[in-house]
This record gives sequence, structure tokens and C-alpha cells, in this order.
Amino acid sequence: MCLNVVAPDRSDTNDAISLATLKILMRIGGQCSAMKLGLYSLFLATFCIGTTEVVIAGLLPAIAAEMQVDIPTAGFLVTGYALSVAIGGPILSVLSIRFPRRTAILALMGLFIAGHVIAAVASSYEVLLAARILTATAHGCFFGLAMIVAIDLVPDEHRGQAMSLVFLGITIANVIGVPAGTYIGTTLGWRATFWILGGIAAVAAIAIALFIPSDPSGDRISIRAQLTTLCNSTVLTSFTIIILAWTALWSTLTYVAPVLIEFGGLTEKAVSLTMLAFGVGLTVGIFVGGRLADLAPDRTLIVGLPVAAVLFAVSLLLAHNGIAYSVTLLLLGVALATLVTPLQNRVLRGAAAAPDLASTLTSSAYNIGIAAGAFVGAGVLNLGFGYGSIPAIGLVATAMAAVVCWFALAANRRHKLTAA
Repeated sequence: MCLNVVAPDRSDTNDAISLATLKILMRIGGQCSAMKLGLYSLFLATFCIGTTEVVIAGLLPAIAAEMQVDIPTAGFLVTGYALSVAIGGPILSVLSIRFPRRTAILALMGLFIAGHVIAAVASSYEVLLAARILTATAHGCFFGLAMIVAIDLVPDEHRGQAMSLVFLGITIANVIGVPAGTYIGTTLGWRATFWILGGIAAVAAIAIALFIPSDPSGDRISIRAQLTTLCNSTVLTSFTIIILAWTALWSTLTYVAPVLIEFGGLTEKAVSLTMLAFGVGLTVGIFVGGRLADLAPDRTLIVGLPVAAVLFAVSLLLAHNGIAYSVTLLLLGVALATLVTPLQNRVLRGAAAAPDLASTLTSSAYNIGIAAGAFVGAGVLNLGFGYGSIPAIGLVATAMAAVVCWFALAANRRHKLTAA
């Protein structure tokens, strides 16, 4: 679940974002300082994960040149990563079911660090691709377990805020980590980016070992029982909404640069500023969504999806105006990011007896949406429709998600009335 934001080198902007992030972090967590440090260690780990997934995009030309492959072949380092998260994450989740969560998280961090070391010393494209697949597999499983550990650290009334902190690591990665990693890679060489990310991940692993308490045992529910628990309407409709919403988002994001430059008349510099603003919008949305997930989760979904659909409709009408399109993209970042924590919370409540696999499959659902958005967008362009038609994909997908959400919540209300 990551967004490729390439920001200009502006230290004042990054300092402001860092200060805002610090203020957000200081408001999240329980009364116990160890609890806060445990949440912050998970935040640092997800920051590394978010940066790792998409920073490779800015390094593709240098990697392709050194590994002597063409850009499309090097591009599979991006798409292959997303597919590995979607497929490998659930497989590792099944294999880790018998282990305590803290032990499993530390093992996954070990794989994540090993993947970065292998990538940094890779002598061929095949070795680098294998390292990316290893890293992505650990990513998929880690993200699911991190969600469960985060909400176990806080009282029930603060679980939404705890989950939003984990997601915040991803969004801050796109605002700060990706442009910084790209700058380091283009200045010191792409291998330096992997070394530094591996080092930060090692710091996060040490913090997790120190500040995340051990769970009492690894006797969690069997995988067969978890799969049975997952087969209910609450979980399945939540996955459907996630896939549709992220298909909408990534159909737009994948082609945002050509839309803004070739159709909207902006420069490349202006595009990078737009993407920086979008990343800030995501950060705001994640924080707001964390609060709303505790206060009014269903209302957030039933309002947020139609709002996103309207914004896609507006962007469809204004795609020829780069500045107006950029503003709607910023608002879309806020609107869709606001839905992330309520959807995650809905999955976990619907699969209360199978939180590990449910949370991991949630990460898979986001990555399926990422792949689907890019695929559908390419299909629309290959059919001869212009860049101006790209927002129509988002409009249709979010409208479908809103319909699914409305019927799902209506069914839940009827079930509650019948039970009463």
C-alpha cells in the first residue's frame, strides 16, 4: 500500500513536515512511555517499508544501466514487489502462525534487512530481483502483524489512533523517505540507498526487541479456522471496497505525470510539487481517519467514498487545467487516506478470531488495487482514449465501492435489528 511521491529538494518543506509529524506522534500512544516507544518502533519499521517499496522507481535508470537491462525489464522490480507482497505475505503469515507475534515480527525484520544487504551487493539483475522478492514477502506479513501488535498496545478506545500511526509510517515515507532515498541514490549511487534503508531497519528491529512486549504464547487459531472466519460478509466487502478504492487511486497516480504535463500544461517541477502536496494530503487523511475510526467509522466510509467519487468527477472535468487537477488530487489524498484506518478496523472486527491473516490479506488487497489501477489505466490508454479520460476510472471504481459499502452497512444494520 505505497505512493510514489518524488518531491523537490526543499529542506524547509521537509522540516515543516517533520515537525508536523512529530506533533502527530506526540499525541498518539498511551500514558506509558514504553507503550509509546513500542508504537514509534513500529512506525519506524513501516517508514522503512514504505520507502523501500517505491524508492526503486526513482533509481530505475541507474539500475538498468549498471545491470544492462532495459527500463521495462527493470520496472519489474516495482511491479514484482507489489505482486510478492500480495502473494508472499499471506504465505508467510500461514507459516508464522505457530510463533508469538513479537518473535515473528523480529524474524520478518531479519528477512527485510537481509533483502537490503543482498540488494546492495547484487552483482546481477536476477539477484537484485530475488532480493526485492524476499523483502516484499517480509513486507506483506510484517504489515499485518504490526497492526495487531499496535492495537494490543493501547486501550480499545485508542486502537484507531494506534493503527493510524502504523499507516502514518507509509505516508511519511512517501513525503520524506522516497525523495530522500532518490536523492541519496542519484548522488551516492543506488546501492547506498539500500545500505541506509537496511541500517534504519536494523535500528527499528532493535527498538521492537526492546519496547514491544512478548505475547504469552504462539498458540493462535489454526489457519483452517482463520480462513473459515474470514469468509463473512463484513471482511469480504471490506476487501472489495479496498481493492476498488485503490484501483481508483492508482489508475490516477500511475499516469499523473503525463496527465499534468501533456494534458494539463504543467512543468516537471510543478508535478513534483503536486506530488509533495498529495503526500501531505495523505498524511492529514491518515491522521483524521485514525480519529474518525474511533468516533464514527461507518459514517466515515459512507460519506468518504461518495466524496472521493465527486472529486474524481471534478478532476475528469478539469483535467485540462493542471493547477485545478492538482488541487483535486490533494483533496483526493485526504479523502481516500481518511478511509484507510476505518476499513482496517472493519476487517479486524469482522475477523476478530483471525486477526493475523486478516490484517495480512488487507495489505494484499491494497497491493491488488495498486496493480489493478495501473493495469486498467494502461488498458484505457491502449484502447485509444486520451489522458483526460483517466479520472473516469477513478469515478467508476469509487462509485462501485460506495454502492458496495452502502449495501454492506445496510445489511449490518438489519442484522443488528434482527438480533435485538
